[in-house]
Amino acid sequence: DFAHLHARGARRILIDADNTLTLHGDVTRIDASCVPALHRAENTFGKNNVAVVSNGAGSLADSTNNYYKAKTLENAIRKCGCSTRVVRHRSRKPDPFLLRTAVAPYDGWHVPTTVVIGDRVATDVVWGNQIGALATILVKPLC
Repeated sequence: DFAHLHARGARRILIDADNTLTLHGDVTRIDASCVPALHRAENTFGKNNVAVVSNGAGSLADSTNNYYKAKTLENAIRKCGCSTRVVRHRSRKPDPFLLRTAVAPYDGWHVPTTVVIGDRVATDVVWGNQIGALATILVKPLC
């Protein structure tokens, strides 16, 4: 419930892609079950305060292909009527260094007011806890 998170002090959301917003490896479309939640997140926190952080799309490996996966995923997000961006970065979750590239470049992003959402304990939840996020939310994988 994004309104509840906002009331607790959350101001920003970082969302995993694979098995959280998209089927694993498919950056061409957002799973239909996730579209309403993405709209609610943007409406609650503001379009500039929701971002995707993935170990695939936007990662160092994706940079060798001119961030094709990140751009494709952003296009899929736009087709749903949202404007959430995919963060470009050079680390992998759960590396705390990713914090500097995922959060620090965006004005007004402060970790203690950020919530991390993902489907994997070993990456998403561990990373959120390591960086000191306000909350981490483990969701059921899409597949």
